[in-house]
This record gives sequence, structure tokens and C-alpha cells, in this order.
Amino acid sequence: KILPRLDHKLKEFADIKFGIKTGANKFFYMKDVSHQFNADLLTNPNKFKDLPSDIKTKEDLKRYGLIYIENEAKERFIINAKDVKPLIRSPKEIRNYLIPKPTILCLYTNNPEEFTKRYIKWGESKGYHKRPTCRNRRVWYILSEFKPSRILLPMSWMDIMYIPLAEDPVLCDARLYTLYSKIEEDKIWLYLNSTLFYLTVELYCRWLGGGATDIKVEDYEDMPVPDLSKIKIDYDPSSLLKREPLIYYKEVKQRDRIELDKAVLRALGFKDEELDTLVGELHKAFIEVVEDRLIKADRPLKRLEDDDQHN
Repeated sequence: KILPRLDHKLKEFADIKFGIKTGANKFFYMKDVSHQFNADLLTNPNKFKDLPSDIKTKEDLKRYGLIYIENEAKERFIINAKDVKPLIRSPKEIRNYLIPKPTILCLYTNNPEEFTKRYIKWGESKGYHKRPTCRNRRVWYILSEFKPSRILLPMSWMDIMYIPLAEDPVLCDARLYTLYSKIEEDKIWLYLNSTLFYLTVELYCRWLGGGATDIKVEDYEDMPVPDLSKIKIDYDPSSLLKREPLIYYKEVKQRDRIELDKAVLRALGFKDEELDTLVGELHKAFIEVVEDRLIKADRPLKRLEDDDQHN
């Protein structure tokens, strides 16, 4: 009943790209340690002799548009705040439908300002610009081929499935993909989090060892979807965005999940009197294909373990 209505490809409505491959994570990835600036200034004032004399605190740095960072080589520098972007390093940092505020920053600038230029010169003194990936860029520290996005796609999943959404665009590491919607972002995100789309991924993905899925960019691009530019999904995602996704067999029992799936099927033209039956069949099929993947990888089914405990 449903498949004939999925007569388009996801790539018609979105561009999907790989996450960042910096070639020098110790240089590009960093965290904001401005809260430690005052203590470091008192300990080693000579390190900050080039700062304006009235910068004494974190608040002073902010007033000048500066931040104090520690890179992944454990070196600390003052750089210009506009020259970094928030970054999701790993799917493990998310765990929610709504992406939390990232704690990692990435050097991301086409026109570095004064203090960032000094940091770049330090990077060159350490030879980061000579590394293969960096050397192959027109300007070694410019990552403009990677764009921030609000929607991130996992490269794989096991038994918890979800597509996270950020309030503001973020960068991501190569363990995730970025999606750039050609239509309304919130609408495509809702469809991507329907059980219908999860089931589609299960049917079209590859399998990794150990039971995990393996989803390439081209797999996402070729996923069958309806005409997402024309459908209207009437659904308030506020409940979904406040919680963590659950393991597959518990997720399909959640009221907000059921209502989302009904809204998607309604948008595809199914009548209200059909929805309860269709959603039930959809969820049953979804559980079957997930467990087929897990069983063939010799993974124990947690659903059956839970049933045994309850009995």
C-alpha cells in the first residue's frame, strides 16, 4: 500500500555530503577554555603580552571578540571568536533528537583575523600544513568545502534509530553526514524520523559485521521517498525534541512516535480510518526487519530478554 507512493529519491530534495576530514585534528579541533584565562594570565603574563592591556578576564576577551582555546594537542591560544564553528565530533555526543550545544569547536574561516593568523602561523611551525590532506587544499587551513547543517545523518545504527536536528547549523566530523535541504528543513526532518523512513533505510542499507547497518552517501541519496515538496506533515515535534530516542521496539510504542507516523501516512493520502491498522502493520514490519538483521549477526534480541524478565 505504501511503497507505490514512494516514487521519488531523497536526492531530489536534499544534498548529502561527507563530514569534515581535517587532516590535522590536533590543530583544527579545540575547546573554549576562556573560563581559565584569568588564572593562566596570572600564572604566565608573558604569554599574553601582545594582548591589549585592559584584557584581564573572560568578559574582556568577549568584548574584543576573542576566545581562549585549547586544541587537541593540549596547546592554548587566544584566537578570534568569529573564526570557529561548533562541531559534533561523534554520534555519541548527541543521544537526543535535538542536538545539544556542541562542546567542540573547529577552526573554520576564509578570512582569519589577527589572533587567528598567529595561531595559523604556529600550526605551520609544527608542519600541519605539510600533511597530505592539508597540502592538497588551495589554502591549507580553509575548510569551506564543508558547510554547517541543521540535519546530521548517521553512517550506521544498531538498534536505536534517529536523525538528529540542531537549532543552529553545526559542522560534523567524518563519522556523520550533513544534509542540506532543498525544501523546508523541518518538514524533511519530520519525514526522516518517521518509522516509514527507518524501515526504508533497513531495506536499502548494507550490513556491517556485528549487526550494524552501513549507510553510504549514495544509499541515502537513492532512498525512495514521496514527493516531499508537495506533502504537508501536520505534526508538532516538541515532545519528540525533548527526549532521547529509544531502542526500536520501545520507540514504536511511544505516543509521540505513533502520532508522527500517523501524520506522515495522512500526508501521503491515507484516510484516518486506515491509520491505526497501517501504523500497526508498519511497526510490526519495522521490528521484523531490524530483528532479521540482528539475528543474522548472532546478536541476542533485547526485546525477548525484556519479555522474559517481565514474565
